[in-house]
Amino acid sequence: EVEETMEDVIGLTLSFMLVQSLRFGIGGLLPNIEGDLPFGRDLTFAGSVTLAGIGFASAATVFFRVLSGRHKDTFVQEMINLVCQFVFAWSIMFTVDATLERHGMAEEGDELGVVCAALIITAVSFGFIFVLDKIADINTTNPLLDKSIIGCVSTLGILIGFSWEKCFDIAVDDIAVEVHQGKGFNVAIPAAITKMVMAIALALFVTPAWRFYILPIVFQMGGFDKVEDEDAEAGTQKKTMRRQATNAGNVIERVEERR
Repeated sequence: EVEETMEDVIGLTLSFMLVQSLRFGIGGLLPNIEGDLPFGRDLTFAGSVTLAGIGFASAATVFFRVLSGRHKDTFVQEMINLVCQFVFAWSIMFTVDATLERHGMAEEGDELGVVCAALIITAVSFGFIFVLDKIADINTTNPLLDKSIIGCVSTLGILIGFSWEKCFDIAVDDIAVEVHQGKGFNVAIPAAITKMVMAIALALFVTPAWRFYILPIVFQMGGFDKVEDEDAEAGTQKKTMRRQATNAGNVIERVEERR
C-alpha cells in the first residue's frame, strides 16, 4: 500500500509541477500553489488548445511506447507512464477551467462555475473511460497495453475526484464564512469549528456506507489480492531467512564441537 501511494504521490507532484510550468510558458503568468490564476488572466483559446494538445500527446506517448515494444516493466518506466497520464488529466482540468473563465463562469469563489467545470470534466472523463474500456475488452490487445489503459482510467478517476473536491472546498469555505458572520444563527461560530463539525458529520455519514457496501465489493473483485500475495511472499522470505539463520547456527555449533 505504501509503495502504491508513493508512486501516485510522485506522479501527481511531478505532473502538477510540469503542467504549471507549461501554463507559465504558454500564458506568461505563473499559477499559485493551487494552480489558480487571477481572473481574466487565464489561457487564451490558442493557449487552451495548446495545453490540451500537449495533454493528448502525453497520453498518446504512453500507448505508443507500449505498442512499439519500447516499454520495460521497471520503476523508472512506470513513473514516466504515470507522469504522462497525470499530465493528460491535469491538462483536461485546466483547459476546462480556462474555457469557462473566458465565458465568465469561473470567477474566484464562483460555486456555479466550479460545479459546471466538475460536471464537464466528469462527462469528458467518463467518455474517455468508456472508449478505453471497450479497447481493453478486445482479446487481441497486449497485456502491457491493458495495464496502461487501466492506469489511464485510474488517472481519470482521480481527475474526477479532484474536480469535485474543489467544489466541496469552496462550498465548505462559504458555509463557514456564513456561519461565522452569524447568518442563520444567533451567535457567530468560528470558521474552524464549523469546518471540523462538517468533517466529522461527513465521516460519520460516509464511513458506514464505505464499510458495508463498497469494501465488500472490492474484496469480491480481488482488489486486495496483490496485497495478500505480497504478504505471502514476505512471509515466505521471512521463513527462508529464519531457515538460513538456523542452518548457519548449526554449522557454527558443529565447527565449535570439532574444535
